[in-house]
Amino acid sequence: MQDCRNGCKDMTFDLGDPACWEFFLQGSSKPQLLIPDAEDEEDGNDVDQDGSPMPEMLPSWVLPIVITPKEFETRCPQGKKVLQYRKAKLEKWAPFLEKNGQVSRLTLYLDTNCSQEVEIKDWFEHRQDRLHLKHHNKQTGITSEYFSPGRADALKVHVYRSLAPETERSMVFYSESRLDGLQTRDEKPREMTETFQGRLDLLYYRHTQFGKKPKKVAIAGGPTETNPRPILKIMERFHRNTEKAANEDVAEQIFLIRENRIQLQCHRENDHITTSFWEFLKPSNLGEKGTHVILTPETALSFQVENCERFNKQLYVYERLVSLQQEEMIVKKGVRNSEAEVSVLIS
Repeated sequence: MQDCRNGCKDMTFDLGDPACWEFFLQGSSKPQLLIPDAEDEEDGNDVDQDGSPMPEMLPSWVLPIVITPKEFETRCPQGKKVLQYRKAKLEKWAPFLEKNGQVSRLTLYLDTNCSQEVEIKDWFEHRQDRLHLKHHNKQTGITSEYFSPGRADALKVHVYRSLAPETERSMVFYSESRLDGLQTRDEKPREMTETFQGRLDLLYYRHTQFGKKPKKVAIAGGPTETNPRPILKIMERFHRNTEKAANEDVAEQIFLIRENRIQLQCHRENDHITTSFWEFLKPSNLGEKGTHVILTPETALSFQVENCERFNKQLYVYERLVSLQQEEMIVKKGVRNSEAEVSVLIS
């Protein structure tokens, strides 16, 4: 080694001279001076398979770094890290440290003193309900929850103001993962709108209107039962089925539950300017066994773009009424299932 008491004045800068410089990695294009009494190493340890010399690292000057599995999982002291920004604060947690699966939180503030919160975003991992992001806007009071694929109900996004039942909320689903093809569901205290895609029956829209919920009368010692909202009206819309004539392909059907009426509107042919229309008035004893159903002129009113003799027969009207009554029961059951699904979600 060299004497540097006078700085760099008397130093030799021949990096290939091992008497003056020590190599960090072995290898040099200049001939090296042999050190006396040095033992020759085996040729197999100095040369790689392709003939190039193999570098040798110098021994470490410090002790080996020891990280326990617990320290590795916590990632930082006590598993939490806080980063303060201007009008924002970012908190990070190690995975599995929080019981709710939370891994980070971003809080946005209105002022530089960080005294008034505006928005809060929470990120989660490894949750059973597949929740990965929750966004709460404190100015509007709206909370948005985002879910990863894998839920039983295929829920993707849930936007709400309150988790109370029968309040305003909006939901988006992974429709390709649902048997009913449900895509969106928007609920209000008296309304519920659902959209679908990819259904075999070509249904793509359903709108339900509810009445005022009846007051629940509590009986002492009796079971407590919940009174569902009465269904007043259900409207469904369908895509065009090219395998049917437009005069027989229903585009929109409306079930007026309390009025016992059913309205049908068919699709329009390309060369027509209007559509066929049906309105049925359900007899009170329709569907009862052993009873005689009387069909009056008011039972079925229609306007046909292309008149068909089959539509004028009472047998066709009766069969159509029976099938529509059965379909109405199925649709009402689907609406109740949607209400039950929402109740499970907010419970």
